[in-house]
Parts: sequence; C-alpha cells; structure tokens
Amino acid sequence: MKNLKFIAVMFLSFVSMTAVAQDVKIEGLKNPTIKAFLSALDGSEAAAERAVAKYCSKDVIEAGMLPTGKITKVVFEDENCVQFETLWIIDEDDLEDGSEPMLYDICEEGWKIVSFDLNFGDDEDEE
Repeated sequence: MKNLKFIAVMFLSFVSMTAVAQDVKIEGLKNPTIKAFLSALDGSEAAAERAVAKYCSKDVIEAGMLPTGKITKVVFEDENCVQFETLWIIDEDDLEDGSEPMLYDICEEGWKIVSFDLNFGDDEDEE
C-alpha cells in the first residue's frame, strides 16, 4: 500500500509540474533581462553569440556557454531563474533522428545573466 501511495503522489506531482510548465511562454516571463535574452534567440549561433554578449555577465561570457538550437519551451520561472529547452538540430536532412533536446538553467542578478548551465537531468538515477 505504501508503494501505491508513493506512486500516486509521484504521478500527481509530475502531472502538476507538466501542467505548470506548459503555460509558461517567453512573452509571459516576469524577469525582463531573461525575457529579452530568450527573445533574442532564433536558433542560430550568431544570434546566440550576440545575446550572450549583450545580456550575460563577464564570467558567463568567459565560460563560453551558448544556447544551442531553437527554444521549444520554457519549463519554469522561479524568481530570477528560468529553465528552458531548445531543440538542437544535428543533421538538418534528418530532423526526426537528428534532433536532440537541450535543457538549460539560467539566473539573473543586476540586469545580467550570472548563471548559465546545461542541465543533464536528475543525478538521482545514477546513485
């Protein structure tokens, strides 16, 4: 019975997170810096380089992070941080097999993006 309750809670949590995540749009983001940064991205490397140069801190620029691909969704916004997903097209001739979703976490302070990380998912599965 414990396992059934645990599974039910996990399922409801997942459904709740999914429902919230689907409602977030770039236009609806509250943080103006992150909103402008994500709006500047069009999937090209040139646009990503311009956006990073304009909206990111010196440390982020030096780290060389670039969002790869077109934004497919904003997963969530939490105060000054946003998680978003892009679709990186590896081979444009084969969009179905040649695309890879990339998940990014970014945070803003003082009108600059100060944290920019590629999210590799839960580490709990590896333990």
